Amino acid sequence: MGPHFLLEFGTELGRARSLRINNADVAVTDSMMRDAMDTMIATQALEGAGGRIQYRRGAALIETIVTPIHLS
Repeated sequence: MGPHFLLEFGTELGRARSLRINNADVAVTDSMMRDAMDTMIATQALEGAGGRIQYRRGAALIETIVTPIHLS
């Protein structure tokens, strides 16, 4: 599995909403991520049982390193 982004938002009902984006471009800057998240909020792109997203809570680039263990 390659790197992915985990975006966290707060909703109008006080709940947390997370979005995972696979195959992340590791060249994305903090500023680019803020702009993208602000666009998602402004366009009301995400809404669910917790209500519409209203603010950014956090974001992370997650990279997993897998090292095989040889058991022979």
